[in-house]
Amino acid sequence: MRPRGILSWLTLSFGIRLSGTALLASIGCSGEPEPASTDAGPPAIDSGPPVSSCSGDLAVVQVAPWPGGGVQIVLSAPEPDAVVAVEGEGGDPWTTAVAPADEGRGMTAVLIVGSATPEVHSGRLAAARDIVRAASPADRVAAWAAGADGPVLLADATVEREHVLDRIASLPAGEGALELDGPRAALAEVEGPWGALHRTLFVVGAAPAEDGAPFRPVATYFLADGSPDGTAADLVARAARDRDELVRVGACPPDGRVGPIALRVGGSRCELALAAWASGSMAHLANAVCDPTAAATDVFPFPREIDLEFTDQERAVFDDRVTTKSREPFGARIRLGDGEAIRAEAHLHGHTSLDCDRKSFSVNLEGNGPRRIVPGAAGDRFFLLSLCGDAGYFRFHFANLLLRDLGLFPIHDGYVRLRIDGVNQGVYLLAEQPEQGLRRDLIAPRAVIRRREDPDGQRPEVKFPDDEAGAAEALDRYDEMVDLALAGEPDSVGETLAGMLDLDAYLRWLALATFLRVGDYVDEAFFYAAEEDGAWYFRTMAWDTKDIYEGCHHQGRWAIEDPCGVLYCAEADLDDVVVRAPAIYERFLSLVSELPDRLAAELLREAMDRVRTELWDALADDETAAAMTELLATDPAAADADVARAIIRAMMDDVLDAAESRRSELGAILASCPEAPR
Repeated sequence: MRPRGILSWLTLSFGIRLSGTALLASIGCSGEPEPASTDAGPPAIDSGPPVSSCSGDLAVVQVAPWPGGGVQIVLSAPEPDAVVAVEGEGGDPWTTAVAPADEGRGMTAVLIVGSATPEVHSGRLAAARDIVRAASPADRVAAWAAGADGPVLLADATVEREHVLDRIASLPAGEGALELDGPRAALAEVEGPWGALHRTLFVVGAAPAEDGAPFRPVATYFLADGSPDGTAADLVARAARDRDELVRVGACPPDGRVGPIALRVGGSRCELALAAWASGSMAHLANAVCDPTAAATDVFPFPREIDLEFTDQERAVFDDRVTTKSREPFGARIRLGDGEAIRAEAHLHGHTSLDCDRKSFSVNLEGNGPRRIVPGAAGDRFFLLSLCGDAGYFRFHFANLLLRDLGLFPIHDGYVRLRIDGVNQGVYLLAEQPEQGLRRDLIAPRAVIRRREDPDGQRPEVKFPDDEAGAAEALDRYDEMVDLALAGEPDSVGETLAGMLDLDAYLRWLALATFLRVGDYVDEAFFYAAEEDGAWYFRTMAWDTKDIYEGCHHQGRWAIEDPCGVLYCAEADLDDVVVRAPAIYERFLSLVSELPDRLAAELLREAMDRVRTELWDALADDETAAAMTELLATDPAAADADVARAIIRAMMDDVLDAAESRRSELGAILASCPEAPR
């Protein structure tokens, strides 16, 4: 049962009686967050499962560190009115708060135990497909098959449900040995420790197995043949109810130190300890004020300002790198918000931005443990992008929001203010480093490749793997895909290519680039591959999509000619197949025709409003506005933040107006195109 009523004071024993859904109460001697200790950060904790033992039937879903030596604990289905308390070594009570662990997105996977009997096998495949169809629309989905030598990944985590359904449907009949540890561990690790909270595995074709483990980051459900628990849809509905019953406990120690702790929920007790990585991931925030309410609601203090700090010697090296436009690394300390400075290695980032006054940077933080750098992401490598070539500083982020909604931008970004030795450098976009983010996004990553200027003969750049043999194999697989697109038989190339590449998603990207009239995107694409059922399968991520509603670069001399005039500024070798293969072109036109409804004017306005709110939060004062040298070059009055905002707002309105003009223009083109769907 989900807790009911309201959360209320129990006693001054630092315990909370669970009886609420939407409200939250924190407890402590004064009701205020306890300040953290001012001495050294938390000591390293032994690695291993964070839950060593539990009494009763209590299950812990997640244990994570919190600033100021605090902790977050997610529990599955605690009993109503149960007292929740956290204690340190020696029984010292921790200040505690509890709230529903509401989170929309999650991960759903199926593990299919096949059968040699065709009728039985067919029924299991149908049930697995029903589970995928019924999973929450916000979930990414994946599929395994139980093989003779262990689980076989059929489809890596993706938003493309049809791909997963097709992989399941193609599974041949045959017996498999049930092995749960591999899929469970993979689901627990994908997206990292601050990825999706809800991770669910459905085992199809096997009887329920007892799971007495106290730590269960992956909820597991079983659907055996003729199960009395109902249909696949019934099981998915049950899993959804179980998700709704999760609660998050936020707790802060009296002395600011993390160590072995005990969680009491009613008559059950769990012994907990954070893994070794957790100490490093929050070390820079060890002296922050721990707030149990913020921990319980996951209101994390993401950095709104970042400072690069140097010693005199380091500053001399940095200044030389800037003067010579060198991408050689330099040392620095990085201060994320109010946290302690972290040692880091960085270098100048980008090509055209090297000529800008405000440089972009690539940062690699030292130490162990991923840091929470931007909502939805944690890692130790990120970019600080000056957006000096992005007029108004909003186009890249705006396009990213649209791309993310279309499943084409799985990494995360957000605005910050950057200081260098305390001097305000203006608004920057903090973005996950694509290679790290894309590898984390997959269960079985094999390669991350950035496409370069195909028409100019530039070879793709392998970002992962970094060994010579692995990089060569990645290029061979990529070239095989591109060669097929260039020379495959037009009437049959689509089916073969779709087995190597998420073709529908790639065409969706071309459709969006066409709708947005992106003037330069041939080299702004990452291809990342997973191994599925023994074969490589590529996906696409768009990057640096800032040149929206612009003319095609190089005067369009490399643009692929589309007789209908729909495809816009496509220049890559892979794009050639769109106009060569009739079935692929028809699918592309279909996706273009769907975009006006999917990207309705109201949705575009909402996305722009979100970007504006985030940008205004960073462009908060005259000091920051005065640092935006690109805007000042167009209007010196933009040193006033209000003036700068007014100028940018007008640019945003122009982009939205251009979108509506493009919507009408595409409608007219599609209406006259003989190949367009009617």
